[in-house]
Amino acid sequence: SVVKSVLDFVLGDMTAALMLEPEVALQAQCTRAIGQAIGACGGGCLSGEQLAELAKALQQLMDDSDSRVESIVEQHLEDDEDDEEEDVSDEALESEDDLIEQIIFAIGKVLQAEPEAFSPHFDGLLRWFIDKLEPSEERVLASFHL
Repeated sequence: SVVKSVLDFVLGDMTAALMLEPEVALQAQCTRAIGQAIGACGGGCLSGEQLAELAKALQQLMDDSDSRVESIVEQHLEDDEDDEEEDVSDEALESEDDLIEQIIFAIGKVLQAEPEAFSPHFDGLLRWFIDKLEPSEERVLASFHL
């Protein structure tokens, strides 16, 4: 199909761009676009190599987001922020939340399209989410945007 041809043509570049893009909002948009393209293409649209690359990129995005959230929370705890700095922190945390939402969206689309082929990669991604269910002080503070 035409959609599969376009997906094959752009997926590698989009996945690589995710790793290079410093702006969280653009990472979120690109991740959503990947999910939408996979959803439009449907089953059988991704090779094993594409699935592995995508899973690796999504895992890296999640790990990087974790690091940024921890940094924001640590900075907030160390500094006596004024309202303007607090607004910047809140916006940064909201951007991180949006990125994670878009990653979940993309993972859902991949699981719909390639449930069996993506299963080995999903296990590693799922561990990240399970770790988030065990509340740490940083996670609790971040969830309240403190």
